[in-house]
Amino acid sequence: MYTDDSGKKYAETYLAADREEYLRRVEEIYVPKAQFLRDALLEAGEKPSRLVDFGAGAGHFVSAARSTGFADAIGYEPSITMVDFGNSMIGGKSLIQHELKDLEQIIEKTQAQVASLIFVLEHVQSPRSVLRALGRAKNVEYVYFSVPLFSPTVLFESVFPDVMPRHLIAGHTHMYTEQSIRHLCDEFGFRSVGEWWFGLDIGDLYRSLWVSLGKSTTPNAPLRQYLTKEFLPLVDRMQSVLDQAHQCTEIHMLLRRK
Repeated sequence: MYTDDSGKKYAETYLAADREEYLRRVEEIYVPKAQFLRDALLEAGEKPSRLVDFGAGAGHFVSAARSTGFADAIGYEPSITMVDFGNSMIGGKSLIQHELKDLEQIIEKTQAQVASLIFVLEHVQSPRSVLRALGRAKNVEYVYFSVPLFSPTVLFESVFPDVMPRHLIAGHTHMYTEQSIRHLCDEFGFRSVGEWWFGLDIGDLYRSLWVSLGKSTTPNAPLRQYLTKEFLPLVDRMQSVLDQAHQCTEIHMLLRRK
């Protein structure tokens, strides 16, 4: 899926049309993640240091990390298309292309103190192997990752099968819970030092209702108007309840080797 045709088909979802769009995506989506990582490290008594991003895609997070203090940030990515595009945006050889079969070996040999995997573990066939390699990597002291969670969105996407899924897509081979994450931390010798729980569950519900009302053969314009006027303004507050309960679509977590 990620390497067929040099990754061109898969890359279509992520490649920006131009540099302006690329930088907008970095600033709006990835810089907040990099700032969370930096702040969590500072709270743990560490200054931002060398970082390596695995599953780097077109290098959006690498670019964001550099802009927030990780001057030596680099990324590894199996898609040739993504690497070529990302390097053309960032400059130099910020991204390094590799074969999927070599990922664990590359992880174990990395010289970076901080390893990041932004929405990567749910795509690999054997996440335990990746985590085991991170546990064996002598130089890696911190692991920053984000993963999709088993949350109400799973129910919404199951109830609305005719609406394009965002969470239960074919590329996601795994989904996580707070319990499974704690178990993996214990098994592979890490402890949490920073967590950021948030999601799009209520936004996904709104989208599913809006699309389904539009597909109905019964005139539903008044219901759509009600949905937009009365429900939409409540989305953030409703989502906040799920976030605080750790029942949301994603988590960003910084781990430290025990």
